[in-house]
Amino acid sequence: MNKKKWIKEIIGEMVETRGFDYKGHEVDGFLEGYSFERKEGDLRQYISITIRDGMRMMLNTNAYRQEWVSLTELTKPKFDFDLGGFIDYRNEEEFKEILYYFRDVLVEKGFDVLEEKSKPTTEVRPKKETYWKLYTEHEKLNKEYCAKYGLDETGSVRKLMKKISDIILKTRKQKFLEVEEMLVGLAAVYGSRLITKREGEWEWDEVHCSCIICDMWCDRYKGGSANPLVEMIDYWENGKEDIDRLLQDFKQFWNEEIF
Repeated sequence: MNKKKWIKEIIGEMVETRGFDYKGHEVDGFLEGYSFERKEGDLRQYISITIRDGMRMMLNTNAYRQEWVSLTELTKPKFDFDLGGFIDYRNEEEFKEILYYFRDVLVEKGFDVLEEKSKPTTEVRPKKETYWKLYTEHEKLNKEYCAKYGLDETGSVRKLMKKISDIILKTRKQKFLEVEEMLVGLAAVYGSRLITKREGEWEWDEVHCSCIICDMWCDRYKGGSANPLVEMIDYWENGKEDIDRLLQDFKQFWNEEIF
C-alpha cells in the first residue's frame, strides 16, 4: 500500500489550500509519522498522522501549554478506535476511508480547534523577549544575581536550590510582571549550575522561540535537556516549597542523591 500517496492526495492537497506545508515522513521503531505545518510569524500549527496497527490524526500548536488533541475527540466516528485515538484498518480501501473521515473533521471542526489552540493558556509564562534575554545575557545575569543574593556557584546544589526557593517564595504575593525580571535572572543562575553539574549548553530553539539547555549527560549518554525559565516561573506560580522538584533536572540518574 502506498500510504504516502494517499495521505498527500487526500489530506495534503486540502490542507495546502489552508497554508499548510508537508513536512515529511518519519519512522521510529513500529511508529510511522506524516506531518503538516503552517507558519504565521512565530506561531506554528501542526497536523500529525501517526500509523502503527491503526492510524490517528492529532492537532496542536506551539502556543504555551497547549496540548495535542486527537480528531476522535472532536466527533463520534463510525469507526472503532482505542484510547490513543488509533482507528484500525485492514486494507487500502479502509485506509482511504479513514483519511476521508479525517479530512471531513478537519474542515468541520479541526481548523477552528487549531485557531483556539493558537493562544497561550496563561500570561504567566516565558515570552520570546524574556527567553531571548536569558539566551543572550545568561552569563551576565548569572554573575549579577549571584552577587545580588549571595548565591554560591560552587557549594552544595541543594543549598543553592533552597536559597533560590526562598527568594522566589518571598515574592509569591506580587504580580507576575513585578517578578518576571527576577525569575529570568534566577533562571540564569539555575541554568549555569545545571551545566556545571551535567554539562550541556544554552541553545536557542527557533521552532518554539525559546531558550533551553541541551546535550546534558543523562544515564551515561548526552541528550538531556532542560528549560530553566519554565522551571522558575512554574515554581513561583506553584507557590510552595519543594526543593526536590528544583533538583530533578540535576539528576543524571533517576535515583541520584543531590547534596
